Amino acid sequence: MVSTKALFGIFVFVEKYGETFSITYNGQDVNVQPYTFQNRVLFAVGLPQMQLIVTKTFKPNGTEFWTSMPQGNQKLAEAIGKLIDDKMTTKQKTLF
Repeated sequence: MVSTKALFGIFVFVEKYGETFSITYNGQDVNVQPYTFQNRVLFAVGLPQMQLIVTKTFKPNGTEFWTSMPQGNQKLAEAIGKLIDDKMTTKQKTLF
């Protein structure tokens, strides 16, 4: 399913990638919906205070890290990303 989402104040076409799943962040269940955009997996995270988009990318030295889109919520993206990694590790076959 292709849909239009606003990212960075512009509308882009993204495609759902797998099922919505939940993670527990700060004691609350939070919904996460994976999407694909330009060969990259994005995760829309429905936090109570905001909708956060996170993705995994690479530093120049090749090290993977989680970042927010747009940038500016790096520590939050790293914390949420670790929870997503943990969820994908334990339930890989059911997420995608």
